[in-house]
This record gives sequence, C-alpha cells and structure tokens, in this order.
Amino acid sequence: MVAGAACGLVLPGVDDELWAAVPLVLRSRVRSVAFRMASPVKGPLAAKENRAVRGAVQAAARGRVSGRQWRALLTAPREVFGSGRSERAADFYRVLESVVAEYVKPALKGPDSRELAAPAPADAGTTGA
Repeated sequence: MVAGAACGLVLPGVDDELWAAVPLVLRSRVRSVAFRMASPVKGPLAAKENRAVRGAVQAAARGRVSGRQWRALLTAPREVFGSGRSERAADFYRVLESVVAEYVKPALKGPDSRELAAPAPADAGTTGA
C-alpha cells in the first residue's frame, strides 16, 4: 500500500499497461496544473530529496508521464507539492486525487474495467442464446 493521492491502494508496477492508458482528459488536467507547479519550482518540491517527484511534475508539464513518474506523483505526500496555504499545490493535489478516483481505482478493480476511455455500449437489443 502507498501514501499520497493513491493512499491505501496497491499500485501496479511501472511497466504496467494501466499507466499508458490514462485517459487523455485526465492527462490534460494533470498537464495544465503541472505546468504551474513546474515553473518555477518552489518550496519542498525544490528540495534535493524530492528530485524524483520534481522530475515527474516536469514530465507531466511536458505531457510525457511514464509509469515510474505516475507512481512518483500519486504516492508523494501532499506536503511535497507545497505548504498547506499554497493554492497551486492544492490544485495539483486535487487533480491527482481525481486521477485516482476516476481512473486508477476503477482500473484496479479488474482487467475488464481497464478500458475506461470509452464506456461499453449497452446491449439493449440483444438476447441470450
């Protein structure tokens, strides 16, 4: 189990297909708030010990987030992104929480739920054999 926005979840490995399948709308949200976090990098995020998270934020701002970077973002404690009074850190963390709520949690429920980009069509007109 992990901390951060993905608190309480057992996340898949960095090479898992789940990370490559994050829906475009969520990646776009992360990119827009990450850009604010990455320029300029301030507070705890600028600290040497937070280099991996800082690199993940910068990758997100460029729109190129790998599995390793998703894990760094989703497991970093809220405080790494900035103080409790930082509006941009709060915005960024809320977006990460939405990625977890809207994609990661449902995708981890089972292999069939990983196809979240397009909802499955309703089979209203079909009958069983």
